[in-house]
Order: sequence, then structure tokens, then C-alpha cells
Amino acid sequence: MADVIENIFEELSAPELMSKKNEIEKEIRDLLQGLEGQEGVGMNGSLVDSERFPRNDIDLYAVRSSRQKVIRLRNDHKAVMKEIENKLHQLHAEFKVKKLSQSDTQKATMDPNRNREILLEKTFARISMVARGSPADQAELKNGDLVLDFGSVNISNFTDVSDIGKVVQHSEGARVSVQVLRGSDRVGLSLEPKRWS
Repeated sequence: MADVIENIFEELSAPELMSKKNEIEKEIRDLLQGLEGQEGVGMNGSLVDSERFPRNDIDLYAVRSSRQKVIRLRNDHKAVMKEIENKLHQLHAEFKVKKLSQSDTQKATMDPNRNREILLEKTFARISMVARGSPADQAELKNGDLVLDFGSVNISNFTDVSDIGKVVQHSEGARVSVQVLRGSDRVGLSLEPKRWS
């Protein structure tokens, strides 16, 4: 069943998927509010009284039906979110290929401003603060530096800041090569991740 649902969502564009996600979330919220309106029974409240008989103060059919719909919608939501994630990965991959498609000979013949623009396209993070005495300070990283490479992490494989954290964690006590764009210059640095206070 989940495969059928995912195939249905596969056909939708990214904006359509976002719209579908919002629609599902609203429907789930409405159903949960309705369940809370049934004497606060919600998704987990008991449907029997203290004597183990069906409760007579709630509409049992409506509660069970709403609970089933919420479960189904949560599964749909998970499938939509997975498809949104796939579309985002697809878009990012296409964007990266597009950015990296220029040849080195074209880069070499361009003026410095254009060269900076090309390098800017390959940056994936900006250094916003360097604490005095930190490994970043000792490596001479500066506020405003744009990161091109951090160890094995670059624009083609960067997903989030945790990627840099993993490199730091696995390289504690060793040197990590860092390439930054500072102004219009590409600067190579060597950072030694270590604990500091």
C-alpha cells in the first residue's frame, strides 16, 4: 500500500507536494481536534469505561474512524515528506552539476571578478565568528571567509553543518585541509581539531 501511495506522490511537482503536505497536516489537525472534542479521548484515550463496557459519552464509531484516518494520513504524510526529500536531492544534484560544468580552461581565461564569481558558486558555508584561541583562530580562519573545502567536505557532498562536525570529530589531533575564499583570493589553511575552552 505504501508503495502505491509513494508512486502517486512521485508524479507531483515540488510545489504540488508542498501543497499536499500542508493539506494533509491540516486534515490531521482537524481530526485530532475532533478527537479531543470527544471528551478528550484523543488518539490513545480508552474507549471503555471502568467496568470495561464501551463508553456511552462518546461516539465510538466516529472516534475509531477518525483514529484510522489519522493513522492513514500520517502514513501519507511520511510518503509525501520522503518524496519532497527526493525532489530536493534531485534539485540540489542538478544545481551542483550545473555549477560544476564549466571547464578549467574557461576559468583560467576569465577576469578576476568572474573567477571570484565562479569560486563563490562553489562555497557552501560562511565563517560568521572565530573565537579567540580556538582551533579555527589558530588556523587563521577569519570572519567572513567563505568555505570552499573543509577536509573531504565540499559543495558536491555538503548537506548540512553536521558534515563538518563529523570531519572535526574524526580528525581530532590530525590536520584538516581547509580552502576558503577570502575577498577574491583562494586561501589554503590547515586546521587541527582539538578540544579547547
